[in-house]
Amino acid sequence: MSMLSDNSVVLIIPVYNGEEYLLRTCEELETYFVERRYLKEIIFVDDGRTDNTHIALKNSVPAVLASRVRVLHYKKNRGKGYAIMHALSTIDDAVSFFGFTDVEIPYGLSSFEEALFKLFESKDIDVVIGNRKHKDQTQVQYSWYRQFCTRFFRLLLPKPIRAISDTQSGLKVFKGDVGQKLFSLVRTHRWVFDIELLLAVVRGGFSFYEMPVSLKSSCLSRTGGVSLFRHGPRILYDMIRIYLYDRKSIYNSK
Repeated sequence: MSMLSDNSVVLIIPVYNGEEYLLRTCEELETYFVERRYLKEIIFVDDGRTDNTHIALKNSVPAVLASRVRVLHYKKNRGKGYAIMHALSTIDDAVSFFGFTDVEIPYGLSSFEEALFKLFESKDIDVVIGNRKHKDQTQVQYSWYRQFCTRFFRLLLPKPIRAISDTQSGLKVFKGDVGQKLFSLVRTHRWVFDIELLLAVVRGGFSFYEMPVSLKSSCLSRTGGVSLFRHGPRILYDMIRIYLYDRKSIYNSK
């Protein structure tokens, strides 16, 4: 990817109680990025951990990447959206591209790089969205409960983004100036911040590409995720806020 060498790329990885993944994740980052000079920075955001994430990060970051890794931390858990926005507030405005993915690197770093290629090679794409629900996907990616929650959640989506197959994929990559503008419009910080981002994409007339991605086998049986009982009320509250903001044309940046 030598043609990207003159560009600066930032990868943001929000972490909440992710100590069990960090050694493997850092080994994967080292293997993949040690020779890829286009990567300016990897930013881990410790989102108010209650485990030993800070120790795991201190012990796991490889020496060969140390100059390109930053760790941000705050005490209170604020949510994935907030973590990403916090990282963005610290980066150079001249960054050409940035993206975010989950601490497990669930779609692989090759997917991140493929998204960069799409953005770098096309003047007509502003945002790349990972799509786990493409026609070639044959794996059952999550438990029946998480699939049920996903289907229920899609019933709440605002009409302008219902055509997007996978709004909640944990891999999204942006042209730098576009991404900064989109995130400046986000008002929610937890489970539905992606909805605001994509509304801002559509309302602002930006172009996007849904790129097929697949989960690693090690992530297929992962438990956790959204619970209708524990998280449902907050999700509903934030969705109502999004609908109200949309009626006020907050996401329309044309």
